[in-house]
Amino acid sequence: MRTVALTTAFLAGVLAMSAIETQTTQAQDKKDEKKEERKDPKEKASYTEKVTVRHWTGNKFNNPVTDIPAFKGELKGKTVIYTIPRSMAGWAPPKSEIIEADGTVWVVTEMRKTSVNFAFHYNYVEKKKDKKD
Repeated sequence: MRTVALTTAFLAGVLAMSAIETQTTQAQDKKDEKKEERKDPKEKASYTEKVTVRHWTGNKFNNPVTDIPAFKGELKGKTVIYTIPRSMAGWAPPKSEIIEADGTVWVVTEMRKTSVNFAFHYNYVEKKKDKKD
């Protein structure tokens, strides 16, 4: 009788450990999927979209610069558009506009430059304007 009780307890423990391991594996798989979805601004392959930048000079907009490589993401709870500007007119200081291919206009509230493998900027865009006509 004692052997049966020990065997039953052992088998229950094995089954419980198997269930926990399965749940842990599934949770890890979901984390890996989320990591794959997030684009890396340090990799040029992440810049799959093209945007137009209207550079604000302090009192007017310069001519729009088109086909700037970009992608949209989130950083610390704020919407960010990462760009690789080709020239000084392609970077976006505050009050500049970034226009997506579908016509959505984003107003830049803060811009930061960085250079790791190549120079890229990240533009905080908290204000969204209506689509251009």
